Amino acid sequence: MKELDTESLLRDLHLATGMSIQLSDAQFHSLSFYGSGRGYCALLHDVPEALEHCMRSDLQAFHRVRETGEQYTYTCPFGLFTALTPIREGKQIVGYLYVGGALDEAEGLELPWRCVRERLGEFYAPQQLAQKMEELPRANSERLEAICELARFVCAYIEQNAAFPAREASIATLAEKYILQNLNTKITLGRICLALHCSKATLTESFRRENGVTVVQFLNEKRLERAAALLIQSSLSVGQVAQECGFSGVEYFSAQFKRRFGRSPLSFRKAQRAGENLI
Repeated sequence: MKELDTESLLRDLHLATGMSIQLSDAQFHSLSFYGSGRGYCALLHDVPEALEHCMRSDLQAFHRVRETGEQYTYTCPFGLFTALTPIREGKQIVGYLYVGGALDEAEGLELPWRCVRERLGEFYAPQQLAQKMEELPRANSERLEAICELARFVCAYIEQNAAFPAREASIATLAEKYILQNLNTKITLGRICLALHCSKATLTESFRRENGVTVVQFLNEKRLERAAALLIQSSLSVGQVAQECGFSGVEYFSAQFKRRFGRSPLSFRKAQRAGENLI
């Protein structure tokens, strides 16, 4: 069997389970992140109060696993099954594998709705919330146990093959990686902070110090670079390109694109295919 690299293994785990996958270092900073960018969790993370609940819950789980050295399964603040598994080098815990975001079939939708009402108020119910709940992966108790076993297997594979990533990256470098992995989703400072378990002040100061630009400036530039590449290399419509690059709407995307490249997206595509080099 072909030997898997860590990123391929994590991506396959996400595809196999439909759940969010996060590999974190010993300081709880995310090194790799797959899933949840457009779903139920992403919608909730746009609400500062909900984001705070999630950050607090994650940190409690990390500390518990660090103290016990054992896999920990729990229900997140908004009703979803989650498993956190330690990764070791010798006896030392060097990282954690987070697998989360499944709906327990035995609980159904009643549990997440109850959690939302309890934590965000009786009347918090944006139109998309019910739809995003319906899209959640579902699992019975046997499948949830199988997912836990699979998480333990992945961690054992990483340990046995010394495949845990280098852990010297700064907050700014990890933020860059998160942005590049999630360009097709809505990215906010809050979501990056949740992934890296750091404050907004720490994130913004570190990023500007190392890169000379703000997080938002970097994010917009990378999205526009990706959009330009898609316009040249694919037959996607302007609306599809905007969505693939995480822009909130076609008009906003077109205005940002014209400001950056001096032409509208369609004009840019035509010029590039005619042999002009506008990048």
